[in-house]
Amino acid sequence: MIKKIKRLYTAKKHSYYLYICECGNLCIKRGDSKAKYCSLPNCKYSKYHRHGFNRKNEPLYSIWESMMSRCHGSHHSNKHYKDRGIKVCDEWRLFENFRKWAYNNNYKPGLTIDRINIDGDYEPNNCEFVTRSENTRRQLRDRHPTSKTVLCFRDDVFLFKTKSIRKMAEKIKTITKTTKRIKTVEENIRKVIKEKRQEYLGFNFKEEAKSD
Repeated sequence: MIKKIKRLYTAKKHSYYLYICECGNLCIKRGDSKAKYCSLPNCKYSKYHRHGFNRKNEPLYSIWESMMSRCHGSHHSNKHYKDRGIKVCDEWRLFENFRKWAYNNNYKPGLTIDRINIDGDYEPNNCEFVTRSENTRRQLRDRHPTSKTVLCFRDDVFLFKTKSIRKMAEKIKTITKTTKRIKTVEENIRKVIKEKRQEYLGFNFKEEAKSD
């Protein structure tokens, strides 16, 4: 814990004090500070700084920091995480524990973390590392599910069918070699299907009828 030693000065209507931390460091903080430790890089009691890792020397740190911010940041409101009660497990509140688990579970630079059960917390049994494209595909699937199978035709010839508009957009982009972004193609396909228009980029779409 930190302990006040003496008052130093006043600035912008706030009084600033000299504190001594349990680790032995001296620090300056506002008199109404609720900090428990000095938070200096060498403080052995500060759980966020004692490990010595940061965004520059450890790619995993950005993943961990974003995960913590989405679920527990005091200034961060996110309807897909914090507002739904999604939490980071107690074990992973310490970066060292998260880092150890990550390297023991196939983490490689360039991958990102994803929850297997989207209603579950960030914890060892519910997380895995995937590519960013796979993570985006899952988000679109979970937030914008397609309840019906969609058939794709070109010149009245059936090509394929899928419930994933994202996968359909990827195939159409490959076939046509269009320079449009995958996200743009996907959004236009959804719009065509919803408005029951004739075609898009030479392709026709039809929702598969339910069998009795």
